Amino acid sequence: MQLQEEVAELQAQVQRTEVARGRLEKRNSDLLLLVDTHKKQIDQKEADCDRLSSRLQAREGLGKRCEDDKSQPNAGCKFWFSRVACVQMPPFLQAQLLSWQC
Repeated sequence: MQLQEEVAELQAQVQRTEVARGRLEKRNSDLLLLVDTHKKQIDQKEADCDRLSSRLQAREGLGKRCEDDKSQPNAGCKFWFSRVACVQMPPFLQAQLLSWQC
């Protein structure tokens, strides 16, 4: 009788161990899925950061160019007059334009 009780207890212990192992395998699977999801999110955020960094560098370049243009007040006028010079116009208008130069 004692032997049968020990066998029954061991069988119960084996069953509990199997149930616990199943829960651990399920939890491990869930955690692996979560890690994969987080890796994808991190990759997406890194790509977003890289894109935003490129945009920021481009804007900083534009800002620097704008500041450089502001420090050279005649730059815009020179460009405008070079464009106007390509157009044929009467000499009296050319003289008047040249008198307006920046």
